Amino acid sequence: MIQPGTAILLVDDEPAKWPEIVAALAPLGAGLVHAATAQEALQQATANDFAVILLSLRRPGMDRFALARQLRAQAQSSATPILFLSGCADGLSACAGVPGTVEQGEALGAVDFVTLPIAPAALRARVSFFLDLHRSREDLRVAKLQAVNGQAFLAAVLETVEDGIVACGPDGVLTLFNRASRELHGLPETPLPPDQWARHYDLFQPDGHTRMDVREVPLFRALAGEKVRNVEMIVAPKSGVPRTLLASGQPLYDPAGRKLGAVVSMHDVTAARDAQAARELSLREQARRQEAEAAADAIRDGEQRYRDLFDAIDEGLCVIEMISDPAGRPVDYRILEANPAFEKQSGLVDAVGKTILELVPGFDGHWFETYGEVARTGEPVRLVDEAKALGRWFDVYANRIGGPGSRKVSVLFTDITERIRAEDDLRRLAAELSEQDRRKTEFLATLAHELRNPLAPIRNGLRIIGMATGDPRTLDRTREMMDRQVGHMVRLIDDLLDIARVSSGKVDLRKENVTLRAVVAGAVETSLPLIEASGHQLTLRIPDEPVLLNVDPTRLAQVLSNLLNNAAKYTPDGGRIELSAALEKDQVTVSVTDSGVGIPEESLMKVFQMFNQVGRNMDRAQGGLGIGLSLVRGLVELHGGTVTAASEGSGKGSTFSMRLPQVAPGLAQQAAAAPDAADADADADAGAGAGALVAAQSFRVLVVDDNVDAAESLAMIIEMGGHTTRVANDGQQALQVAGEFSPEVVFLDIGMPGKNGYEVARELRKTANGRQPVLVALTGWGADSDRLRSREAGFDHHLTKPAEIAAVEQLLAGVRRPPL
Repeated sequence: MIQPGTAILLVDDEPAKWPEIVAALAPLGAGLVHAATAQEALQQATANDFAVILLSLRRPGMDRFALARQLRAQAQSSATPILFLSGCADGLSACAGVPGTVEQGEALGAVDFVTLPIAPAALRARVSFFLDLHRSREDLRVAKLQAVNGQAFLAAVLETVEDGIVACGPDGVLTLFNRASRELHGLPETPLPPDQWARHYDLFQPDGHTRMDVREVPLFRALAGEKVRNVEMIVAPKSGVPRTLLASGQPLYDPAGRKLGAVVSMHDVTAARDAQAARELSLREQARRQEAEAAADAIRDGEQRYRDLFDAIDEGLCVIEMISDPAGRPVDYRILEANPAFEKQSGLVDAVGKTILELVPGFDGHWFETYGEVARTGEPVRLVDEAKALGRWFDVYANRIGGPGSRKVSVLFTDITERIRAEDDLRRLAAELSEQDRRKTEFLATLAHELRNPLAPIRNGLRIIGMATGDPRTLDRTREMMDRQVGHMVRLIDDLLDIARVSSGKVDLRKENVTLRAVVAGAVETSLPLIEASGHQLTLRIPDEPVLLNVDPTRLAQVLSNLLNNAAKYTPDGGRIELSAALEKDQVTVSVTDSGVGIPEESLMKVFQMFNQVGRNMDRAQGGLGIGLSLVRGLVELHGGTVTAASEGSGKGSTFSMRLPQVAPGLAQQAAAAPDAADADADADAGAGAGALVAAQSFRVLVVDDNVDAAESLAMIIEMGGHTTRVANDGQQALQVAGEFSPEVVFLDIGMPGKNGYEVARELRKTANGRQPVLVALTGWGADSDRLRSREAGFDHHLTKPAEIAAVEQLLAGVRRPPL
């Protein structure tokens, strides 16, 4: 028989584990009896009164449930608490290879389960409870005179238990809460009904934030009949720090099976959890330090690689810090870092630590705005722009360094000045080549047009000569007309030869001392027929004193004649032309001013270029070959002078000024007055040629051409064919004659001053009464686009100058007079 207070029976068939349990229970001061077999356990239980029996379930070799039934069958051990030691954290039901269930164990009197490996504090708490109960029963037997209520006595015993113990009756009223429970929860010492649990029984879920529903409280679950095992909770006393508890409980029944209430034990594992958390924190801190050291090493490696790359690249690279004024506007920047290529790409020396305005006063402000915007928004920018203060172009990529609020910007740049200049040169060259090609094309087209104009009357004159051999008057007029047109062609060819000689430097000037008045007189004599034909008023303002020039008089007269001819061509009929001269020291300036169509500002710099025809309008045949002004400039420059053009814009006239050096001003004799110009107007009367073939039908034919000879000769040929003709030499006159003559066929030139052929054709179509005349376009322009345009304007036929006489006769023969 062992002594009371040392009554603990350990039934375990693995003696090697006994020292662990002995060590855990040693602080309780209780004796521990070992039984390695069921027979030994039954013998010990029969011979002794144990406070608790620890029944190990770690190995399946022993029928533990059979042993438990035998222990319950013995009188001595029928009421001894049995505490099962389980190798599974969730109890018996989760242990593979262990027969039976938790319910079987509890049915055999198991009052609790302890999981293995053993938590010493938890095992001591449970065993201590039953030791105390056992001792209490012994004390009750000794102190029978002190008859107290069983629950009150139990509560007094439980005051010394370290775990919190809470019990309630079947109605849920708390009847037992030991000292530990009161300290944890602040429970009163009086019974506590369920409706006050929430106020005192302040338990939370393991996360420490979500309050447990009353129905989830372990005591409530136990009262409902549930066996609660190791539920982790957090208790928050009104004073003190939160504690972590492991709660286990079960319902209480009397021998008849009536529910007596429930009991719950709560073991404080805060220290263990804190120690575990401390270990985890230590491990995390150690890992953090290791990561920090690794990161530092990586940063050092990265910085070295960055520096190597920073120094190795050929592009300029710098880190700048923006500087703003009090209003927050970027006004400068400081260069914090720069790679070796920075100096080569920017031309700036010893730049680190200085601001750009210190290095380059007056540096372009738009760079501050660009980099400031990158720093403000964090959006990188790629641009090609010029730094005028440096005289360089840069290809730049800028990006902010750091997060919002950072004023640092990295700038990667390359000096592309030479590339930009090369590209500009290529673009300029391409534009010049394109312009030259365009002007050459226009020149060739214009040349063809200008050559066809005299060819048409010459061909017509040859036909007239063949048809009018017996009419001397007609023959004379025809020969004169042909001579004028041949002269015009000669002048065209001479101009072409002259410009070629000037361009190649092969002009041989025959200079002599000559007065300005004599040169002007020769030029006016040449140009006066064209001026008078257009009804212009010519004014000469030449100084009275002699102005002596050392020039080639023929070439200089050619220059002035070209300028006068241009003024006449580009001035509407009845305009004003003035030729004036002004003296200034040893220079004389001769200017030709007109009231004509003027020159757009953007064209002033181009008027002297080869093949250029500013304001050229092929519909009005005013362009010429586009070489006259280029020839003027070349000849003037050969004389050591200059020539310029001025105009206030379209429709405001123009002035061409030639500046030449004088020779011994005031020493020459008074020059002779310039001779009067001869009248070159041709007789416009039409005559009928003898021997003309009479057509099958006769038509009224109107011939319209600003080239008088071409119009007259074509009209003669048509009249010889038996038709009635009228002639007009401009668009307005054509409309007037058509209104009086009612022509049935109209040969209409396209390029005329005033109203062009397209405009006349449209008006004829609108104003014709009764029959519509057959309209024939007669022009030097014969491209498909020209033919399409003539059709759109209302022409029925399109003939290219010089028109074949056979084509004219065939066209007239094919005309059918519509019925009235």
